[in-house]
Amino acid sequence: MRRLFMTSVAVAVLGVPVSAQTEPSSDTGLAQQVVREIAQIKGGTTPEQWLQVHPDEKLQMFNGAQYANDTQRWCARTVVTHSATTGRAWTRSVYFYDPQPPDDDALPAQGTSPGAVVETTCQLGLMWIDVPEGNLAVGTKLTEAIQATVLSHYGVGSVPRLGPDGFGAVGWKGTQQWNVDGAVLTVAYDQFRGARHRVLVRLAFANSDAIHDLVKDTEQVHIDLMARRDELIGKVKEAGMPVATTTKMTALLEKPDYFSGQNRPSDTEVLAAFRDWLRPQSHNRPRSRQ
Repeated sequence: MRRLFMTSVAVAVLGVPVSAQTEPSSDTGLAQQVVREIAQIKGGTTPEQWLQVHPDEKLQMFNGAQYANDTQRWCARTVVTHSATTGRAWTRSVYFYDPQPPDDDALPAQGTSPGAVVETTCQLGLMWIDVPEGNLAVGTKLTEAIQATVLSHYGVGSVPRLGPDGFGAVGWKGTQQWNVDGAVLTVAYDQFRGARHRVLVRLAFANSDAIHDLVKDTEQVHIDLMARRDELIGKVKEAGMPVATTTKMTALLEKPDYFSGQNRPSDTEVLAAFRDWLRPQSHNRPRSRQ
C-alpha cells in the first residue's frame, strides 16, 4: 500500500503517465516502421503487383534523366511522404527497372499501351528511405536505433570494406550493410557537404543502378591496368634497344606496384632511364645531307 502511494505521488509530482515508461521512443518507433517497410520489398515485383498491395500509392513514370537517390535509369517509381505530424517527417521511395529482354526477344503484344508494358514488366530494384535531420548527434542516434532494430531481424551487419557505394557516399557516417534476400541494405547518416543532412536507408538489388560490387570493380580495374602495363613492356622489349637500356626502362614498369602506389621510382630514376633510352636513338639517326 505504501509503495502504491509513493508511486502515485511521484507520478503526480513529475507529471509523467505510468504508461509512457513502456512506450517505445520515437527513434525506436520509426526504426520499427523502417524494418516493416524493408520486409515488404521483394525483388522482381512488378509495379502492377506492388500497387495491388499498396492501392493508395501513385505510380510515377520515368520522364527524362533525373539523378536521385543513387539512380537515374528507373522506369517507374512510387514516393510516399510521411509528415511530421506522425512524429518525424520521412520519405520512402520504391524504384522499378526495365527487365532483361526475353530469350526469344519477343516484343509486347501489338496494341499494348506503354503504361501497361511498364506496369507488367518492370521490376522492383531499389527502396530508399530518407529521414531529414540536420543535427549530427540526433541523426547519429537515430541511425544507430535503426541499425539496432535491423540487427535484431537480420543479424549482424558489416562495414563496407572500401566504403559505401553511392552518390555523395564520402559523407556517409557510421555506415553498416546487410545482405537481405539478394539485396544490399545500407543504413547510414549522410552529412555530405552542400546537401541537406539526413538518415538514409537503402535496399538495392542487382538490377538497379544504385550500387555496384566495389571489390569486384576494383579487381577488374587492377586486371585492366596490368594488361596495359604488360602490353607496354612488350613494346619496349620489341624496340630493339640495347639490353642495358631496355632493362632499365622495363624496370620502371615491372618493379613498382602503381595500383597500390608502392615502390614507385624517384623522378631522378625516371629521368635517367628516359635519357638513356633516347640517347642511342639520337646516335643511330641518319645524318641529314648537306
